Amino acid sequence: HKSVETTMIYTHVVAEMNKAKLVSPLDM
Repeated sequence: HKSVETTMIYTHVVAEMNKAKLVSPLDM
């Protein structure tokens, strides 16, 4: 189902962005 796939991809992208935000301050 297309909308389910899109939701999964969107959730994954948001999770990756959140991880990047959490890691960035620690890197600096």
